[in-house]
Amino acid sequence: MGDIEEYGFIKKYDHVGIKPNDCLTIIYTSGSSGFPKGAIISEQAYRETFPNWFTTYLVERISFSYRSLAWAADRDMVIGTFLTGGRTGFSTGDISRLMEELALVGPTQFSAPPSIWNKIYAEFKTALSLINAHHSKETRAVEELRLLKEFSKLIPNRCKSLTVGSAKVSPNVLNFMKRCFSGCQINESYGITECGSVAYNYIVEGTIKYRLESVPEMSYTIDDKPFPRGEILTKTTQMFSGYINNPEETRAVLTDDGFFRTGDIVELRTDSNGQTDLHVIDRKKSFFKLSQGQFISPEFLQNIYIRSPFVEQIYIHGDLLSDCVAAVVVPNRAYVQAFVLEHNLTNFDTNNPDPKLCDAILQDLRSIAKSESLRIHEIPSRLIIDFEPFTPENGLLTSSFNPCRHKLAAHYADRLKSINTIDQRLKTIIEMAAEQSILNDEDEHFLIANGSNSLTAIRLSRMIENNLGVSVPMSVLFEPTMTLQRLTNLIKDPSQISSMANSIVPQMLKDSQFDLNITVGRRKNTSQSPSVIFITGTTGFVGAFLLAELLKIYPSSCKFVCLVRCESLVNPLDRIRENMIFYQIWKEDYHERVIPLRGDLAKTYFGLSNETYESLANQI
Repeated sequence: MGDIEEYGFIKKYDHVGIKPNDCLTIIYTSGSSGFPKGAIISEQAYRETFPNWFTTYLVERISFSYRSLAWAADRDMVIGTFLTGGRTGFSTGDISRLMEELALVGPTQFSAPPSIWNKIYAEFKTALSLINAHHSKETRAVEELRLLKEFSKLIPNRCKSLTVGSAKVSPNVLNFMKRCFSGCQINESYGITECGSVAYNYIVEGTIKYRLESVPEMSYTIDDKPFPRGEILTKTTQMFSGYINNPEETRAVLTDDGFFRTGDIVELRTDSNGQTDLHVIDRKKSFFKLSQGQFISPEFLQNIYIRSPFVEQIYIHGDLLSDCVAAVVVPNRAYVQAFVLEHNLTNFDTNNPDPKLCDAILQDLRSIAKSESLRIHEIPSRLIIDFEPFTPENGLLTSSFNPCRHKLAAHYADRLKSINTIDQRLKTIIEMAAEQSILNDEDEHFLIANGSNSLTAIRLSRMIENNLGVSVPMSVLFEPTMTLQRLTNLIKDPSQISSMANSIVPQMLKDSQFDLNITVGRRKNTSQSPSVIFITGTTGFVGAFLLAELLKIYPSSCKFVCLVRCESLVNPLDRIRENMIFYQIWKEDYHERVIPLRGDLAKTYFGLSNETYESLANQI
């Protein structure tokens, strides 16, 4: 430092005069949606940031700089720390040592994009999932608190302020931060390279002007209730003058009256005191359109699917040739390793993951999607597993640690190509309709006979017609022996369907004329409340509500034998419970009254043994 000061004393430079509107510096955008653009900042605009740099601190300010100084965040932080007499520690640039370097520097405040907090949250989820697998419900809460305390040590003790910036953070991640780092104030900052700071902790900066414009193609309008939503346009005293050597892009983002089109979708919420809060809810620049005309917000979906313990990083992809989204997942290695050991997946190859792992991840993503009531095209139908993480070094993250979408799309282009064969497209449709995965070796996978219901069959029939242009009647789908391979052959040769569709008619006529030859013995006393009731269809919509109603009407001593059509490895009670939980009508005391029975109405004696059937007949 002494040499630098001496050199500066000896080497004299002439003063350079600059006018208020002259270019003083250039600050670059992150490049998350395209090539980074250089924003021209005038002397007057830069001067407007000065008041933020001279904040009074009760303790020495210590900062940690780990992002490029070509970006606004760390450049302003370094200058502000210097001007207040503080100290700044600089990262080596090795992202794998970020948390180690953070501990060494021990800053008094730390700001990071969602990708950093997502990483910490992913590690916490994995550790918590592994703990929960070996503890009872009673001890899980205690173990979770212990784990939160361990993770809180990632942030140095003298750090009293944590800030999330540069992109929208998942509510789950934000809630985790507040619980884990309770000794710090958790802040959300919303700023734009071209405009400076816009809002802090949802409160709009007092010096900016803004307005909303409706984005009807994404179903966001300024007339939405209870709060207006749309793209926010801003005008600030820190506005850039344009993009260097890029007049076309400059004209595209600036309105005639000087407002900047941010590309961010916000919701303006008004509290009881009349205070307006600005919440970023979506990103206009990253959304895309699918083949059926649906618009998708990938960032919204990524923030939901990051909850999966399997997921370390995720990229949601789609295009005009796709019926639904696809996902690229960088798995959490610790959780995958535990899964491999639990399922005895010997010779596990990270370059060619076992189909069971793919199936488990897809099932977990679909479970999360169901809990969040996502639409069917928002649920990944295809999955790419890549154990190589997204990093700034391989270009899949920007230098500000945001996903670089155009590079991710190019990197996985060959593997993300749309499915073109009828076999593959039909497999995807069935998985989406039935909400269950079909492994590659399951060509003999039975469709409706595996426990799906009439609503699933209706949905499947419509999806096949919409996507493949072939009308498949319900009667064909309900064929007991209908498999994926048989259905594929029928769609390739639709002429076979007409004869099959009518095959149920003679069967129904025959059934109507069938002489059952039933001998009625001693009649049962029906004046008393039944002790056992036999019911079918409880994994469907109508059956679930019928069962719930019967459970209310009849006394607690009455049991319900529920015939469930499902695979041998599936617990029939789990299917009943999960279905009723989905419709929010399940109660835990139903366990004692519901007797699940695996069987099939289409088979003789419901597919039961003679002894079981006779015993059932004598009880009902």
